[in-house]
Parts: sequence; C-alpha cells; structure tokens
Amino acid sequence: MIIEKLKEIIDPTPEFSSTTTDIFFWVILSVFIAALILRLRGKKPAFTDYIPTLLSSLGILGTFAGIVIGLLAFDPTPEKMNDSITNLLWGLQTAFFTSITGVFLSITFKAFESFLLNQEQASENSDGLAQSDNSIEGILTVQNQHLAQIVKSIGDENTDSSLVNILKLHRSDAADQRKQVINALQTLNDA
Repeated sequence: MIIEKLKEIIDPTPEFSSTTTDIFFWVILSVFIAALILRLRGKKPAFTDYIPTLLSSLGILGTFAGIVIGLLAFDPTPEKMNDSITNLLWGLQTAFFTSITGVFLSITFKAFESFLLNQEQASENSDGLAQSDNSIEGILTVQNQHLAQIVKSIGDENTDSSLVNILKLHRSDAADQRKQVINALQTLNDA
C-alpha cells in the first residue's frame, strides 16, 4: 500500500532519476560555493565548520533517494524484468553520483579550509618566521605545520568530517546498497 502510494508520488523513470541527480548536484554545489564565500569573508564560522559534514550528508541523502527510485522502479515480473533492471541501474547511478559529489566537495572544502587556515596562521606568525623563512629549518617548520593539519583532516577520529570517518560511512552505505541489490536480485531470481 505504501509502496504504491510512493510510486504515485515518485515517478520511478530514468528521466526522474536524472532530474533527481541534477537537483542533488546543484544543491550540493551551491552549498559548497556559498560556504566558500562565507569562509573567505570570515562570516558564519559555525556554519562553515559544519559544511564538510553537511556536504557528506547531502551526498548520502542522494544515495538513499537514488536507491529508493531504483527499487520503486524494479518490477520482478518476467515480462518487465529488462526495463526494471535498466530503471534500477538509473537509480543506482543517482545514488553513487550524489555520494561521490558530496564526499569530493567535502574533502575539497576541508583542504581549502586547511590551506586558508595555514595561510592565516603564517601571516599571524610572520614576525617569528620572517627571520627563519629562508633557512631550511624555517621551511621545514612551516611544512610540518601544514602536514599536521592535513593529517588531522584525514584521520582525526574525534570529528565526523575527517576523511577516514567519511570513508567508513561511505563504505557502510555501499555495503548496505550491495545487500539491497543482492536481495532484489535474489527476489528476481526466485520469481
């Protein structure tokens, strides 16, 4: 009953899946650009700190939307199976594209923010570093600071927006998606 109502509301066709993909792409990209502008202007720091998590979350939301579209379009009856598989794959295309877009822009924003933060720190510490800038020791000190920020962005277990945690979440989502596809194919095979 609920699935039939959803099929009435959501038109599970390749065109709908493509439109959904476009909508998620433009929303994620718009959030990314707005966050960059706000970060460069130094406004809304609480919002810009949350952006990597928001971008990843939007990507994951698009993943589940794509899975729902694909599964709603799936009809295991033998005469409709070929069209159903095509529509299922369109939904999965939406799922993976939105995930990749969200995670990629999240990582890009973190890298940009880390670079910008290091530039701000370097300008604040320019008095102390100006004397040693030309020396190998001064260069290595600055490089070590940059590497520490990169390592923190990649593997900080205490933040949800670290690359390691985002990849763990994405791997878990991919495993769930794979199980759903296997279950749908098993149902299809049984039919």
